[in-house]
Amino acid sequence: VNPKLKGILGAQYLAMGSDSRAFSIMVKALEIDPMEAKNPPARGALPIPATAVEEAIERFRKSAGKERNQSVARSSMAVIQYFIGQSAKAKDSVARALRVDARNPGGLLYAAQIALDRNNVSEAKKRVNRLLTVGRGNALSFLLSGRALARQNKVKAAREALASALRSNRGLTAATIALAALALAAGKRTKAVEELRRALDIDPNNMRVRRLLLEAKL
Repeated sequence: VNPKLKGILGAQYLAMGSDSRAFSIMVKALEIDPMEAKNPPARGALPIPATAVEEAIERFRKSAGKERNQSVARSSMAVIQYFIGQSAKAKDSVARALRVDARNPGGLLYAAQIALDRNNVSEAKKRVNRLLTVGRGNALSFLLSGRALARQNKVKAAREALASALRSNRGLTAATIALAALALAAGKRTKAVEELRRALDIDPNNMRVRRLLLEAKL
């Protein structure tokens, strides 16, 4: 399944009444760059009545208290809410998840992304640093760290974090794009073009990469 569909699929399974299947999908969705949720595929292929999703989320909220790991249940619910554009509700679910387990990697990841969305860079960095210290130094952790550092104009540190993200996952196109954007901002067009071509090799249909590549060549 295209990873960009996981958020919508999770909501679809919830709407169909398959809580356990939705739960499994959303745990896997925690491995996806949260920014992918900003531009999910059109719902035409997976029609989901809004009321059905709302009812499903409410049902999942109630069932979270019955899960062995309430924190994971709530952070998974936050992913669904984030994917369908309910950022405020996702923030609340993340907060609840972290109250149960302050080391929850999914909760920390989305807490950092929501903080970045709200331009609260210091909060985002705090969450990412916590994520890295609890032994979950995965590619997404470094990616969000790089984004936060770039917002603070700490370019060298941002590059190091993004390079760490790529060492953890060479296929993480978002990290390559972020490195290219830093190169462009520094006027290093040749370096930016190299990074973008590498990203295009991984994801030939990525329109953002194509737009940045065009900009870099101008």
